[in-house]
Amino acid sequence: MADAVPGKLGESSDATKRRHCESCGNVLADAFCCDCSEYLCSPCANLHEKQRATKHHRLLKGSNMPTSHATAAKLDSHAGTFQKCAQHPHEELKLFCETRGSVCCTACNFATHKQCDVIYIPDAAKDYKTGPEYIKLNDDVKEMKILAEKRLIDIDKSMKAVEKQESDELEMLNIYRTEVIEFVEKRIKELSSQVKQIRSKDMTLLMEKHSKSQKIEAKLSSTQAKLKACEHSPCKLFTESKQTLSFVAQLQSELAGIADTTHYQHIEIRKDTNMEAVLGNKAGLATLELIEGWL
Repeated sequence: MADAVPGKLGESSDATKRRHCESCGNVLADAFCCDCSEYLCSPCANLHEKQRATKHHRLLKGSNMPTSHATAAKLDSHAGTFQKCAQHPHEELKLFCETRGSVCCTACNFATHKQCDVIYIPDAAKDYKTGPEYIKLNDDVKEMKILAEKRLIDIDKSMKAVEKQESDELEMLNIYRTEVIEFVEKRIKELSSQVKQIRSKDMTLLMEKHSKSQKIEAKLSSTQAKLKACEHSPCKLFTESKQTLSFVAQLQSELAGIADTTHYQHIEIRKDTNMEAVLGNKAGLATLELIEGWL
């Protein structure tokens, strides 16, 4: 049962043994599947080549079989060239589904690609580099890279323009604010000056009348004292009274004149309706208007 196959120098006796079929386990192997890394007997190998999931696998038969799994790994010219499957981490992406246009592993093929046309990637990849699809893909990538670089240049220009516009607009607002403040301060100074002029004039007139009134009041007090002093003598009182009548009449006339002119100018600050409208409007002072723009 143990027909020896000459092994390489240095291989252990276990490595030189004829392997049994790893599929059925009962018959000596006549083939080795490089994709499944399994020894197969002739019936299992024939079935392996017919099944949709494994028909693209590479089989080494007869004397071409590796004497061990370690030797098989050395004989596999595609070892280490396959990517791992994201769905089945222990499987390699060795197949391409032409029906769905996607790469897959043996497990994927068995699970979801049973009705698809699947090819072995090493077979499909032989002349792919010089084929029209890869040439077009390369050209498309180059063209898109040039376009992407142009887009980056355009975007950089737009970003610089946006930054400059922001700086210019903020500077304009600062200038505008200065103009508004200067206008308000100037107007307030003008109005304050007018108020002070009017009040100064009023105060000057009132102070003059105040002085006149004080003098009249003093004269009347003196007259009153003189009359009081004469009350003990009827003759003196009569004489003093007669002499005082015209003087009192004169003072009365002067006092009446002062009474008629004690009024002053009444003024009131009236807010400008246009300014009130601006202050009451949330969008007052200025607004933003989009003239033209694109992204």
